[in-house]
Amino acid sequence: MSVDLADVKSFCQIDFTDRDVEIQGHLSTALTFVADYLRRDMDADYPDGWPDPCKQSVRLLVWHWLFGKAEADVGMPPTVKSLLAQYRDLS
Repeated sequence: MSVDLADVKSFCQIDFTDRDVEIQGHLSTALTFVADYLRRDMDADYPDGWPDPCKQSVRLLVWHWLFGKAEADVGMPPTVKSLLAQYRDLS
């Protein structure tokens, strides 16, 4: 299991439904972004569930896209990059 809408909304402290479509879009993008960055088929490589640092990276990306300052956006947040480093397939 990776991350779902309820998990992201809890992490972002959002308790209303007005932005669910937007958040779900960010979530889908974050899941793909993390898998692509790691160069892995996450569900095949981790059939018992994504590692916690990878799930946290998805949550952080969604938060960043929802609440981060666009003018300060310089790509992937350094915290996310650090969390994902050990899982990246460089072969």
